[in-house]
Amino acid sequence: MTDQEPQQISAEDSYHQFYSKVTNHFNGDYASRHWEGGNRSTMNLNFSAPPSAPDPGTLIQEPYSYPPLPTQTSFRLLEFGADGLSCELITTTLKDAPPYVALSYTWGPPSFTEMLPLGPRGAWRAFPITKNAYEALKCLGLTIGRQNRTLWVDAICVNQRDKAEQATQVSIMREIYEKATRVYVWLGAPSKESKGAIQKIHEWLRSLDHQIDCFRKSGKLQPGQKKIPLSIDAFADIKSEETWATIDDLCAREWWSRAWIVQEATSNGGTYLFCGNANIQIDSFYRLYDILPRFLGKVPKSADEQVLQQLPYQLEQVRKIRGQAVDVSFLEALQHMRLFQSTDPRDKVYTAYALCPRIQEYLKPDYSKELQEVYIDVIRAYILNSRKEQVLDFLGYVVNPDAGPNKVYPKPTYELMPSWVPDWRCRLLFTPLSRQITDREGAIKNAYEASSSTVHSLDIYSGELHIRGFSFDVIDEVRPLLRDPELAAKQAQNDPNPPEFLYITGQNFREMTLQMIVADLRSDLDGRCTRGYAIDWTLVAADPEKLSREEREERKVMIKSFGDALSVRQAGFTEKNFCGLVPDTAQVGDKVCVLFGGKVLYLLREEEEGRHYFVGE
Repeated sequence: MTDQEPQQISAEDSYHQFYSKVTNHFNGDYASRHWEGGNRSTMNLNFSAPPSAPDPGTLIQEPYSYPPLPTQTSFRLLEFGADGLSCELITTTLKDAPPYVALSYTWGPPSFTEMLPLGPRGAWRAFPITKNAYEALKCLGLTIGRQNRTLWVDAICVNQRDKAEQATQVSIMREIYEKATRVYVWLGAPSKESKGAIQKIHEWLRSLDHQIDCFRKSGKLQPGQKKIPLSIDAFADIKSEETWATIDDLCAREWWSRAWIVQEATSNGGTYLFCGNANIQIDSFYRLYDILPRFLGKVPKSADEQVLQQLPYQLEQVRKIRGQAVDVSFLEALQHMRLFQSTDPRDKVYTAYALCPRIQEYLKPDYSKELQEVYIDVIRAYILNSRKEQVLDFLGYVVNPDAGPNKVYPKPTYELMPSWVPDWRCRLLFTPLSRQITDREGAIKNAYEASSSTVHSLDIYSGELHIRGFSFDVIDEVRPLLRDPELAAKQAQNDPNPPEFLYITGQNFREMTLQMIVADLRSDLDGRCTRGYAIDWTLVAADPEKLSREEREERKVMIKSFGDALSVRQAGFTEKNFCGLVPDTAQVGDKVCVLFGGKVLYLLREEEEGRHYFVGE
């Protein structure tokens, strides 16, 4: 949401602009839709002649004035007239709302150059909208046709000049999307590549379903079997670079980067992706991720880079979490938001807020507050909603703007947060040290026990975190580490003479290093962690094609554990001859500290007596 001021033009000119653009685009056609052959993964759009359009002379030149919403659960819907061009806002509630379609799209540049006839019949006003909203409504608004003329569009249905209303609507936005009969996602204007991509994905899914059906009928499907053998040759053009380039065009659309889509596209199963009239149900789109991982190494390497590493994949991870019907951790939701963008950085918090019902008792959206105040409110809400052994876990999500691979993450041009406040504007995805492990009996336990059994003493005031603890060591040396596991494996194998000394645990230097660089944690592909783990450079350096299935799976786990541990960390050595992983930004002289109530150790940098800069875990 933004509160950009609209540009004003005359009502008569605006209506002529709007009407002429729409009629030119549709050549006088009026859109309606029907389901194609019972296949609900796509829609086929038919067009018929429109009724007569409203007379431009009936447009009132005064700007549209929003009537106030009467209750906390009230919201507005956009209802198209029979002409398919003019529309009116109606007020309803979550309980009494008629069937409607929610529109999800990218606002684009905040230039309100297009106009929409808005208001009761005979008293339309020219309502300014962005070009992206206009393009979406031009195609999808008319597409809904006679079967359902009612839309929810945030830029129109929410008074963007009223911050109090914005905050109230944010608090019920999850329910607005969940109650919609459909969610239409406008990815943007069609291109040759996007249309080809959607067609190709539909072809692959038909092939996948055919193979599954044949395997079931063969009687070879075992009870509990989740995967079946797939033939890559049955998927036409899956080895083609050109084909993956078309899918890349789809995955690179700006819509995927918006913060609010994490809520909009994960709340409703009836969600459809549109590029022009070409469309695909989002559940069908994400079946692509059932196919691709099975053929890695057999499809172009760009397929991994274009699909598995892009934002659509990150969004699917959130969808899976929400699909488990459990409360999403507030910190995990905020962490997922790092890679997504928002014009207003407060929206990163409020999007995560909408995903986590438990936190809503302690945090309320408030667009009148400054950004730093909002981000500190997040910490207060988290502390109030946490068990005592989790209170300091938020510190694991602090990352300095200088952190990241080879410290290339650019410094922000905006004012920094206090060092102890996670800055959700930083678009750097990393893995905090795991707080929990699963033992051999399947019990959940703390991964580390620095001082989590002690009672924390924590206060926040004047932008400062006041907490009890003590320092017991000082960083004496820091060493950057290779983050590419295969290069690191080669380097380790070419270093036959490591230093000869015994660490405090009784391990030699090599043994200690192999355990330290994975933080002594085995991070399974399904997210479970266990302690007492070390990397095997021989397995990492091996050719996956020459390994057994079990060895390939373990190699994947090793590479994941390695990446999770080193994403924003380097090796640190202390004056008392301890070593471990420390933040990328750690410096010689930083204090190694125990903070009461924390599971891990922390680094602090003294700035003045009694006050410290928080470096990290």
